[in-house]
Amino acid sequence: MQKPFDFGATWSEAVALVTGNVQILIAVIGVFFVIPQFAMTMVMGDPLAGASGDPNAVLDEMLTFYADNFLPILIASLIGVIGTVTVLTIYLDESRPTVGTAIAAAFGLFIPYFLTSLLMGLAIGIGFMLLIVPGIYLAIKFICAAPIIVAEKERNPIAALQRSWELTKGNSLRIFGFIVVLFVVLFVISLIVGIVAGIFMIAGSIGASIGQLVQVLFQGVATAFSLAISAAIYRQLSGPGAGELKDTFG
Repeated sequence: MQKPFDFGATWSEAVALVTGNVQILIAVIGVFFVIPQFAMTMVMGDPLAGASGDPNAVLDEMLTFYADNFLPILIASLIGVIGTVTVLTIYLDESRPTVGTAIAAAFGLFIPYFLTSLLMGLAIGIGFMLLIVPGIYLAIKFICAAPIIVAEKERNPIAALQRSWELTKGNSLRIFGFIVVLFVVLFVISLIVGIVAGIFMIAGSIGASIGQLVQVLFQGVATAFSLAISAAIYRQLSGPGAGELKDTFG
């Protein structure tokens, strides 16, 4: 029988994962997320800077921006994938890997993670197009897929999704409630950060750069906590030592 999902235990686990790996996270988040995103922002600018309040104009501006900058955006995204798997390795590998070891492991798991992400995105996207609720449901059911790939060295994308589906069985509604609460908190914090960044941005070009950096740093911190939350959810639902059991018994 699947044990009930515990909000408090999951949050405490996530915080412990972040605070227990602060130094290594600063390096990894900085290299794979903050620096690339800040560089892109400085070089390519704000995609909505020239758009009016017309939704169609905003959409056209965004499409033009992504078409004109497809290659750098793709490169930054691939760097982000390596960074994501590296951070999850730091969180879930009980051998306490070094940065180099974690990055090497991330390259080894790049293809399984990438293919799993594509399948997840396709399924969730179809769910949202049909009706929003199925998309949300699938997002919750597949929330453990990435940690499973890292912790259990699962290289089969279908198996990773199936395993995530099994782990979340009976706890989907609880996990959804937990994610909603975190989303609201994150939204409020992002508004505050946006206000602070906006104050800098009206102070000239240097101030604008500082404002952009503030936003990118916040995104980096949010990424670290988001991945810690997914790792903590996986750990609680799978029980301790799931990765070691898989290694032992296949």
